[in-house]
Amino acid sequence: MNGVSDLRTLSIAPNGFDLFGGGSSGVVESHDGGATWLPIGGAEISSGAFTSSIAIAPSRPQTVYRLSSISGTLAFFRSKDAGTTWTRLPWPGELGPPDEIAVDPFDHLSLWVGPLHSSDGGETWTWVFTVKVSLAKIDRDGRKLFIVGQYSTEISWATLRNGRHRAVR
Repeated sequence: MNGVSDLRTLSIAPNGFDLFGGGSSGVVESHDGGATWLPIGGAEISSGAFTSSIAIAPSRPQTVYRLSSISGTLAFFRSKDAGTTWTRLPWPGELGPPDEIAVDPFDHLSLWVGPLHSSDGGETWTWVFTVKVSLAKIDRDGRKLFIVGQYSTEISWATLRNGRHRAVR
């Protein structure tokens, strides 16, 4: 099964058949809805990187992002050719446990990882929240960003779009 038994993250392309997954065995892909899997590219993947999050850009499925831990250091990667080659991009520091990647469904360059936002495909990052964000998801229509985070001992939710946000407790 080539690393499928230890998958920790999965991303599905809009066509429903192309899948990317990651875990302690690296990154794998399927082009038949998960019936068969193949390991994919790059020295960082084959050298024991643990991939904790992977995301396909819905508006440009050949763009794939991944967050991996390499020798205990968190690293962010982008592929512009559906995982054949990967570019390691600047990362602003440790977030603690790796967070999930959320990509805007209409803009393949706009993405979120926890409290961080990038509008240029991961080249630069902006800290948007000062609280611990554990999950960021963008709805299918691209109208809302849902944030789950923790402030003190309470769980907070926030919705962002066009720079506006509100927290709900």
